[in-house]
Amino acid sequence: MDTKDLLAFIAVYEHCSISNAAKKLFITAQGVSKIVRKLENELEVKLFDRNAHGVTPTTYGEGLYQNSQIIIGYLERIKLDTKSSGKEKKKKLE
Repeated sequence: MDTKDLLAFIAVYEHCSISNAAKKLFITAQGVSKIVRKLENELEVKLFDRNAHGVTPTTYGEGLYQNSQIIIGYLERIKLDTKSSGKEKKKKLE
C-alpha cells in the first residue's frame, strides 16, 4: 500500500464509481480496479460492494477512508512544513 493506492481508493470512495475515479486520476478504469483489488487482497477485506450503478463502501471501506484522510493530511502537512523550513534555512544562509 502506498500513497498512490490511497489516493485512488479515496477517489473511488468519493465518486462512488471506479470509472469516474479513473477519469479524475487520468488512468484507466482497469488500473483503478486493479489498485482496489490489490488493497483488498493486502488488507484481506472487501472495501466496496460493486453493482451496475457503481460502488458502495463496506464497513471496512468506511474505516479505510477515514484513516486514509488522516494519512494523506499528515503527508500534505509534512510537505508544507518541509518546504517552509527549507525556505527559512535558505534565507538564513544568504
